[in-house]
Amino acid sequence: MRFVPLDALSRLSFSALRDRFIHGRIFQAASLMMGAQVLSQVIRLGGNLIITRLLAPEMFGLMILVIMIQVTLGLLSDIGLRSAIIQSKRGDDPVLLNTAFSVQVLRGVIMWIACVAIAMLLYLANSFGLFKEGTAFTAPELPLLLIAASFVFVIGGFQSTNHMTAGRNLALGRLIIIDGAAQIGSLILMIALGYFTRSIWSLVAASVVATLITTVMSHTYLPGIKNRFMWNREALTEISKFGQWVLVSSITFVFATNIDRAFLGAVVSAATLGIYSIALNLHGAVDGLISRLFDNVVLPALSEASRESHEKLRQQLMRLRPPIDIWYLSSAGFLFAVAPSLVSLLYDHRYEDAGALLQILSFSLVFARYGVFSMAYLAVGRPKYQAILSFVRLVAVAVLLPTLFYMYGLHGAMYAIALHPIVMMPFHYVFARELGLADLKYELMVLPAWPAGYIAGLTAIAILTRILG
Repeated sequence: MRFVPLDALSRLSFSALRDRFIHGRIFQAASLMMGAQVLSQVIRLGGNLIITRLLAPEMFGLMILVIMIQVTLGLLSDIGLRSAIIQSKRGDDPVLLNTAFSVQVLRGVIMWIACVAIAMLLYLANSFGLFKEGTAFTAPELPLLLIAASFVFVIGGFQSTNHMTAGRNLALGRLIIIDGAAQIGSLILMIALGYFTRSIWSLVAASVVATLITTVMSHTYLPGIKNRFMWNREALTEISKFGQWVLVSSITFVFATNIDRAFLGAVVSAATLGIYSIALNLHGAVDGLISRLFDNVVLPALSEASRESHEKLRQQLMRLRPPIDIWYLSSAGFLFAVAPSLVSLLYDHRYEDAGALLQILSFSLVFARYGVFSMAYLAVGRPKYQAILSFVRLVAVAVLLPTLFYMYGLHGAMYAIALHPIVMMPFHYVFARELGLADLKYELMVLPAWPAGYIAGLTAIAILTRILG
């Protein structure tokens, strides 16, 4: 009879208990985030339905340009502060956190100054007639909107790093409350101002107030250190070493993901761009239910597993993938089936063209599920892979978007936006295989989720049609 040493039994028991605890925390965090996202998207959709009846489509077209410029600048200056803290072994060190806080504040001020400069350039460009008359970029109020709305960079720069450490430790309860308070507070203000003024400034004010609430509550409601300005060379080196590839990735990613707004803003009217924004909002409502899990649950969970062993990382990834993949694939099929009917049900006749655009955009959800691999690359300290993928994506969309637009019009542009990630698939496979994370058999097994979602969508339409008569 073979005896197992008592200390080995203790180690085995501790390991099993630890794994169960970790998986329990991940499940709890994912459940909390999913529940919060469902509620958030319901509130967001409800607010969107109300505000679209108060404001004209042109106003949403202008705001999508403002947001596009903000996101572009934000990603162009992104050095991965949050990701660096989440994956770092020193992620709870006050020296590292305070240095990150100082960098964050400086970055916020610089980004707002950059937005002011861009607004002045837009004004001068319109003065000299550089944009085609009647396109969204020629709106005279656009420069001032950009200056006011982009002050959120300064406000958000002062957000506490406790927001990052809470995410690192999967302590998401208070983060969800903060997000909810910001969303509800800004929504009430937006609807009130929209009702009384019927002005685009209601959208700007809501954005500023949401950021203000989040920043104030990050200091007053989250446990952790009290941030102060600090500039530690060692901490800065660690941040910059990790962030250099994140920055490269962000630069290419921002152009790839915002080139659609920039290109369409120069070739279609503000009203058409506003209709496109409605399709994007509905698409984002579906995508957003899971995509926020990537940063808030998947990255911390994979980083924690990676710090232990590569095998733990692989196991954790395979636990996380099935629900994510099934959601994205079934949602893509469902949305393809219901998109035109959904838009007709929710919006008035001014926005009916958004249904066909949303139907095409639904195909992008098939590829959005591979964002989980990007989190795995960050978790193992390979942001270089993410940078390469972002560059490939940029080239693909830069070639396909104008080509398909001039060949097939707006619908051609939608196909370019939705299907360009196909070009990235071989790169994902090579990187995943190098890390021992590729599984072609699994990829084929989950594909039936799309037709299942499509059938469910057709069934939902048939039931709804019968109910409504």
